[in-house]
Amino acid sequence: MKNLNNMCAFEPPLKNGLSKVVRNGITLVSLIAAVSFAQADCFAAPAKSASKAASPSANNKKLVSSLSGMTRSAVQDMTNDGQEFLKEMSDAANNVSSYSFISSMTVFKNGKTIQENSKFYFKKPRCIRAEELGPYKKGSVAVLLKNGKVKGHLGGLLSKFSGTVDADSDWVQSANGYPLVDSDYYSMSKVMLDFANKGKKTLVTQSPVTVTGQSKPVYVLEMYTDASKQELMKRAYIDPQNLLPVEWFDYKDGKLFAHTLWKDLKLNVDLDDSLFNL
Repeated sequence: MKNLNNMCAFEPPLKNGLSKVVRNGITLVSLIAAVSFAQADCFAAPAKSASKAASPSANNKKLVSSLSGMTRSAVQDMTNDGQEFLKEMSDAANNVSSYSFISSMTVFKNGKTIQENSKFYFKKPRCIRAEELGPYKKGSVAVLLKNGKVKGHLGGLLSKFSGTVDADSDWVQSANGYPLVDSDYYSMSKVMLDFANKGKKTLVTQSPVTVTGQSKPVYVLEMYTDASKQELMKRAYIDPQNLLPVEWFDYKDGKLFAHTLWKDLKLNVDLDDSLFNL
């Protein structure tokens, strides 16, 4: 959710009256689902987006250590082809009429650690709202409108100025490059299913297993670049009760690139239509 060269062109008021302010460091929303209007020359300096809690290598090492423990305990159980499981996940997500959750994403990018926390809302037929909680782009908001466009605004002093972009715009992406339009549960499962249909190898545990960091057993779903299973692309922990992801790991060239946690999930909640307007 590529037609903008820079943030200063997002909307006429920004371009004409506030471009200087934008160039000095104000940034636009994204999701992690997480989703961001990420990243242009007029954005804040990269150092301001990076987490100060730990270096990328330290965070990466901690996550990899946890995953290694999971793999040793569950590898013998991961024998089922995951394609049918992905279909079940897709059906389960499609049966939910509305939901909200908090997404916590850590991205290891260009030698920095980016922490993105977002509040996400979904309502059928396909309305999405993402609110940036910080520290990354705190206060920004993006909404997928019923006409397929995405409307958003900056945080802080520029929250009164909004603009609209096409759903496939680079501006409507999370820090990991994932688009807003594919950040709901159903779209995520469909993207994975499309990968599987194109030859990516997917495996899932036969039953829920205990993993580090999760309070109850989960299904472990893995996707590899091909049938040889030499390179891991994605690993997801799936709630056995609703078949929705609770934790997600993305890899690039065999290295951990992004880690996402979903918390405070509320299913089939009453969400007013006004929530999806700006």
